[in-house]
Amino acid sequence: MRYPIQALVLVLLLTGFVQASQRPRKTRIYKTREFQKILTPKPTMTDADEELVNKSKENETYFPDTRAAEFRFRKDFADRLPCMFKEEPAERPSYIPESTLIRGTECKVEFDTGHGGYGSTSDSEWHPYNPLNDPAVLPALMKQEAYVVESDFFDVQLIEQGRQPISILVIVVCIILTSSPRLKPGDSSVTGRCTDCKTVRV
Repeated sequence: MRYPIQALVLVLLLTGFVQASQRPRKTRIYKTREFQKILTPKPTMTDADEELVNKSKENETYFPDTRAAEFRFRKDFADRLPCMFKEEPAERPSYIPESTLIRGTECKVEFDTGHGGYGSTSDSEWHPYNPLNDPAVLPALMKQEAYVVESDFFDVQLIEQGRQPISILVIVVCIILTSSPRLKPGDSSVTGRCTDCKTVRV
């Protein structure tokens, strides 16, 4: 073989690339430091939104996804948004709407003395109201308390670090193969034979 070293390097590179590409996705574990996060403010973002984001970071209520934000908000406000009262409040709490959806049907939210709180009746069944479980009310309450979800204000792009695309691999292989000088037939450095030696007869 004319290029044994270059051929060996090529085989090793291609073998490693194929093995990496054939690993099941479920077994791949990526650390956060391997990703570069690029945040682009959405066109609809206002100065007030920017102030809200900064406030949430100061309060440590800035979250990367909706699930984490809602979980934290429900935990922090579980006892701060009561809907059960011994007597009807003189003023209706601002976090309790006039109506809510139950199984796709809009129902009035009213105070019921017998149940000791606000709720709705649907199909002769009483449903206690809870703003933490109302998808129409929860986002507004979270925004009011500066619980911010990153994707609500930014377009998020993750760029994986430390992994080279196949195009770079091909370029590296080509450089290796073309950087070494071509060897001519009869070159003493390869054949081990002396081209300038004279035959001596005994």
